[in-house]
Amino acid sequence: MTSKAMLEQSPNETLAALVITKLKEKGFVADDKADEIVTKLAAGTANRDDWRLWIELAQTKQQKDGSDGTH
Repeated sequence: MTSKAMLEQSPNETLAALVITKLKEKGFVADDKADEIVTKLAAGTANRDDWRLWIELAQTKQQKDGSDGTH
């Protein structure tokens, strides 16, 4: 993420994007859910059920792909 992009975002959006980047790197969230997660994190509306679903989806995708998410 560039500094310019970070300046155009709210602090919540910037933090949410950084969190998602790290979670994706470790395989804890699926790439196709990243936008949804960033939106909910930045808005403060992500709840326990959201996290459970996101992690389960990522684990299912990893098992299907035969990947551990660490490349």
